[in-house]
Amino acid sequence: MKRVILLATFLLFFIGFNARSQNIPYLQEKEGHATCFVVDGKPMLLLAGELLNSTGSYPTRLDEVLGEMKAAHYNTALVAISWQMIEPSEGQFNFSYVDSLLAIARKNNIKIGMLWFGAWKNGISPYAPSWVLGNTKRFERVRTQNGENTQTLSVFCEETKKADAKAFTSLMEYVAENDKEHSVIMVQVENEIGILGQTRDFSKKANKAFKENVPEKLFDYMVTHKGSLEMEIAEKWKENGLRTSGTWTEVFGENSLTDLFFMAWNYSSYVNYVAGKGKEIYPLPMFVNCWMSPKRPQPVVPGKFPSGGPVLQVLDIWKAGAPNIDFLSPDIYDDQTFYIHPQNFHRPDNPLFIPEMHMQEGRATYVFAEHDAMGISPFGLDGNAGNMAGEYKFLEMMMPVIIKNQGTGKMHGFMRWKPEDESLEFSFDDDVTIVIDFNKRTSPKYNQNEAEHRLPPAYGLIIITSENEFIVGGLNVYVSAKSTNPNKEVWLNNVREGSFDENGKWKQSGIRNGDEAGFLSFDTPHYSIGKYQGYYQGAVGSTTIPAVFKFEVIKYNKK
Repeated sequence: MKRVILLATFLLFFIGFNARSQNIPYLQEKEGHATCFVVDGKPMLLLAGELLNSTGSYPTRLDEVLGEMKAAHYNTALVAISWQMIEPSEGQFNFSYVDSLLAIARKNNIKIGMLWFGAWKNGISPYAPSWVLGNTKRFERVRTQNGENTQTLSVFCEETKKADAKAFTSLMEYVAENDKEHSVIMVQVENEIGILGQTRDFSKKANKAFKENVPEKLFDYMVTHKGSLEMEIAEKWKENGLRTSGTWTEVFGENSLTDLFFMAWNYSSYVNYVAGKGKEIYPLPMFVNCWMSPKRPQPVVPGKFPSGGPVLQVLDIWKAGAPNIDFLSPDIYDDQTFYIHPQNFHRPDNPLFIPEMHMQEGRATYVFAEHDAMGISPFGLDGNAGNMAGEYKFLEMMMPVIIKNQGTGKMHGFMRWKPEDESLEFSFDDDVTIVIDFNKRTSPKYNQNEAEHRLPPAYGLIIITSENEFIVGGLNVYVSAKSTNPNKEVWLNNVREGSFDENGKWKQSGIRNGDEAGFLSFDTPHYSIGKYQGYYQGAVGSTTIPAVFKFEVIKYNKK
C-alpha cells in the first residue's frame, strides 16, 4: 500500500511540475498552510462570482454579465457547462457553448472557473442528457427503501461513471486545445453531490456494497491521520473498537452517520475517477463543492442535506478517496454561522475557497485575511455584480499585500457579524493593544413603505508590518490603541492614507490628523477608516468607500 501512496504522490508532483512548465494555472503552496493560484505566471486571489445556472447557455446574456463583472472588479467568473449542453446525443459532442464562453471571457479579460454539471447537481441529476435519463436499465438510479427509482443517478452504476468520465474528458481535451490564453483556470467536478431525502442508496448494488468490508485504502488513511480526524468519524470509529477491518456497520456502528460515511466513500471514489481522467488530458486545479450540513453538533440526519458530498463530517473520507481533487469547498448560505465554517475547511491539506455564498460586503476581506483564502464567490451575479464593486476594488488594490502576508500570522480579518458586535482587540506587542470599534451610525432602508434602520457594513484587515507600524484597511471602523503596560502610554501618530500599486508598492495620498483624528471627541486618537472626502467624514463620519492606512505606534513612559 505504501508503494501505491508513493506512486500517487509522484504522479501529483509530476502533474504540478508539468502544469508549471506549460504555464497552465496551478496552485502554489506557501509557508503557514497558505495556498494561492498562479495564473499567467503570477499569484492571484480569486475575486470571483458565480452566475446563475443557465447563463452559460445564453451567450448574449453571458457577455452582458461578464461585462458587468469586469466593471465591478471581479477577475473570475464561475460558469456552468453541463453534460446536457455538450453531448445531447451519445457520442456526438457540441462545444459551441464552450467556444462562446472562451471568446466572451477573452473579450472581457475575465478568468473562468468551469463548473461541470455532469451526473449530479444539488443532489439530483437534472443536467444529465436525455439519452441517459431515459434509460434507467443502463444508467441506474438511486433507489428508495421501497425499491423505487429516484431522480438521482446511482453512484454504483459503472455505465454512468464511464459515460460521465468520457464526456468530461472530451470537454477537458477541447479546452486544452482551444484555450491557449488559459482563460479557464480551474474546474469544479459535479455540483453539490449526494442523496436528498434518504441517508443512502438502497439499490441492490448499493446494499451489496454496504455489506462488504470498508476498503483498506480508507483504513490506511484513518490510521495515518488518527490524531487529526474530524470528530464524527473519529468518535464512531472509537465507539466500535478502532477496528482496522470489518463491514461499514462493524467499523462505525448502525446509525445514519455510517450511511453518510459509506456514501461519501463511493462518491469520492467516483469523482476521483472522473477527475483523474480529465487531468490526464489537462491538469487544471479541480475541486468539489458541498451543500453544507448544519453546524455541529449535527442536528439533522443526512438526506436533509445531500448525503455523501464533502461536508465537514466526511472531509477525511473525501481526502482518502479523491486524491485527484485539489480542494474541497463549502457553499455557505447560513448567514448566522458563516464565520464558523471557513476555519473548519481551511486545513493543512485543504486550502480555502468558497464558491457560493450570499452577496454580503465584508466577507471576502475577512476570509482572505483571517483564513488565507484563495478565493470567494457570491452566487447569482446576473444583474447584481455591482453590489461587491467597492470591496472588490479595495481587494484588487490590496492583492499583492494580502498574498505576501497570508500564512505569516501577522494578518487578521474582522467584520461586524451581528448588530450587537461593538469592538474587538488585537495584540500588537506586550505593551500595546489595537482596538477596532465598529461604526454604529445607521442609514434608512425602506421596505414596503416602512422605514427600518440597519447598521452599515463594517469590516477590514490588520497587518503588523514592523515593531512600530501596522496597516489597517477596510470600511466603517475606528482604530485606536491602548497601553497594556501600567508604566507606559501609547499614541497612534503619523497616520497616512494611501494605496498599493500592482507590485505592492505604497503610494501615499495624505496624512490624517487633528480634528479628523478625533482629538475633540475622544481621550485618545480614534481614526475613522474609509475614504477621506471632507471634514464631515473624519473621526465621526460613516463612509461608503474602503480605504487603507499606515499607523505608527509611539510608546512613552508615564513619568
